[in-house]
Amino acid sequence: MSSATQDVLVRMGFPLHRAEKAVVNTGDISVQAALDWILSHKDDPSLDSNDNREYVVYLCPAGVLAGNIQDFRAKSADLCGKNGAFRHMPHVTICPAFRVDAASVPVIIRAMDHAHRSLEERDGLPQKVRVDLHGSEREPFVGLFVDENSDKAAKEFLRVLLDQAHSLIAPDREAPVVLSTKRYHLTLAHSFPPEQRQAIMKLAQSIPLKNRAGWYFLLLSRDPRFNGHEVYRMYYPWESSPARTDELSFTPDDYVYISPNELDRNQSGSTAWVRGTSWSTGKTGLVPLNGLTRCVDSDLWILHRSVPFLKDETVNSEAVERLCPAAQRKRWVETERRSHTKVHPAVRSSTELHNGTPQPLLHDSFQYDGIASGSSSTSTLYVMRHGERMDFVFGMDWIKTCFDATTGSFTRSDLNMPKSLPKRKDGPLAYASDPPLTSVGVLQAQITGKAMKDAGVSFNRVFVSPALRSIQTATAVVEACCDQKPVKLCVEPGLYEWLGWVRSEHPAFLPPAELHSFGIPVDPEYIPIFPMDQLDYDEDVKSYYRRNGHVAKRVVEKYGHEGGNILLVGHASSLDTCTRRLRGYEPRTHMEMNRITQKVPYCAVITCVPNADKNVWVLRSPPFPTFTHGANVKFSANILQSGDEALPTSTLPGKPRLETLEAKNPWGRKDGAKY
Repeated sequence: MSSATQDVLVRMGFPLHRAEKAVVNTGDISVQAALDWILSHKDDPSLDSNDNREYVVYLCPAGVLAGNIQDFRAKSADLCGKNGAFRHMPHVTICPAFRVDAASVPVIIRAMDHAHRSLEERDGLPQKVRVDLHGSEREPFVGLFVDENSDKAAKEFLRVLLDQAHSLIAPDREAPVVLSTKRYHLTLAHSFPPEQRQAIMKLAQSIPLKNRAGWYFLLLSRDPRFNGHEVYRMYYPWESSPARTDELSFTPDDYVYISPNELDRNQSGSTAWVRGTSWSTGKTGLVPLNGLTRCVDSDLWILHRSVPFLKDETVNSEAVERLCPAAQRKRWVETERRSHTKVHPAVRSSTELHNGTPQPLLHDSFQYDGIASGSSSTSTLYVMRHGERMDFVFGMDWIKTCFDATTGSFTRSDLNMPKSLPKRKDGPLAYASDPPLTSVGVLQAQITGKAMKDAGVSFNRVFVSPALRSIQTATAVVEACCDQKPVKLCVEPGLYEWLGWVRSEHPAFLPPAELHSFGIPVDPEYIPIFPMDQLDYDEDVKSYYRRNGHVAKRVVEKYGHEGGNILLVGHASSLDTCTRRLRGYEPRTHMEMNRITQKVPYCAVITCVPNADKNVWVLRSPPFPTFTHGANVKFSANILQSGDEALPTSTLPGKPRLETLEAKNPWGRKDGAKY
């Protein structure tokens, strides 16, 4: 079973495994959240790894009781410091942690829903959960134990859940998951010094326990690679050091995993720089401890499903949102709530989120910055997205797999890779931030170019983003449709995509002279409208619209009087950003732009023509059909083998195996960046 979000990502051209990973790492909140996750993790070395997340089923209080427990924690921390209970959110552990692959998560969710319906139909849900305070004299423990009736109901919920999904939850355990004979409890404090017991018990006794509270079963997941690590939030901005090439940039409200061993090795106090891994990008680098603040480990978990425990209780979106782990809530849930009504990942389906209330178009008559009259141009503007890109199909590992660590020569490992790639001055790693087209990507551009020629379309001027994938697309189109009248490509930095997506690592573009030496028909004398050194990597979405709109406006003002057609080749968002200003509209918001981008496939084309009556330009469909095709997953002959028989793994001939980039940097890139 796949989610609507996953299906959209696959149709956009992302590999199935990457789409699945994005869905589970965001809690299937929306297409936008999953796309945001993929783009922000494009340089994550584990992006295409096969690691499964670890899942737990918790029973958690909501409402007044949850607030009272948080107050207890705050007072306890002030009086006695933090103890072992502070690593996770207040909870009752219903099921031990288990690992499943991304494709199995919908099965677990359905099993939870079935378990709830089963108890509801048999009148097995409690009216109220009563809790009693207990403290151990022998061990450092204080907790709240649920009443027998609620304990019985919770165990029955787990029993039905295991009946439905036992093969997933406990496939290879040495010991099967069994129902606990002990009463379920919520730990308030543990692993504290004996001398603190009296103070902690006194604070716990002051918690009001008789107020009615909501209770929810939650399905949560965590990244098992960071079990035992400490979690910190980026709190106080720090200045990047030019001498330190391997540090993480400060990003407000990003989180960092830091291993205890790393902290032990750095004993220089709060001024120490330690190595951590960014939650939002997956990249590892140095961060200063005095710029971080300690957080609860479960702040970085992901909520997948919530099910009410009490009889006749419906899911309260606001209550569940407060139970949602902090990072997930801050980054995606609150954003979705601002655009939809009562949105929550554990309450609404991904289809509902994706098909939320559409944003109305802004006022038709809006014009800004002295938009030129449409009547001054007789040209038709064509705007096109590039073809299929290598990293979206093969992940970042294609560089490590296909380039020789010694010579830097390229050998393809899949027929959808180009036969050859030019050697770049900055080495193969430059392809990580400026990837080429796949073989299919070139074919998409060629077929689109031939369709243009068949429809009688040719171009007087061609302007292209400096991204290699866009330049390759424009080259294939021009060769196919303008063979009678060769047209040179004008490389225009102002057509590059939103710089917020590449803020952490600036792309190393091929300069026009180098492109020309590779046989690409660029115009070496073209003077850009928006020079490369004016690109602002801190630009917001509104500035991005203005940048692309400014380029499109200047192009039609300068060359529109020539008549004929003008082609702009850029990115998925370019079809909107390059035409919106000409049409007299305001820039879209980040969310609106992402919704548009998600629906623009490779080599999509739109035309924009002047409308003299309204003094603005209008959109038109191009005079040739759209280009649609399905995904083609990677094939392994091992699926045809029987039993444990397996085919030998093939390797590329004559290519030494590259170990890790951490150990050495064979291509001499100055910043020492990793894949």
